[in-house]
Amino acid sequence: MINKLSAYPNPFVNGITIEISAGKDDHVIVRMRERKGKIVRMFSWHLLEGSNLCSLNDLHDLLKGDYILDAVNEEGIVLGNAKVLRK
Repeated sequence: MINKLSAYPNPFVNGITIEISAGKDDHVIVRMRERKGKIVRMFSWHLLEGSNLCSLNDLHDLLKGDYILDAVNEEGIVLGNAKVLRK
């Protein structure tokens, strides 16, 4: 269970930090999708109950624009999402 998913700085240039507040230990897949839905980054993350931080670097190759970050569980259910802007 995810209580909150956020990312900063927003807008970003080369990298972002993702913060997920989890209500319990859980395993999620974090996806970064462009506006049309194409996945441009994806990674697995084992969350611990409480606050979890992860940095995504080397995003300089992404085109400027809006992206959606979402966390899905092993069943593919979206548990949380955030919108970020690449400038």
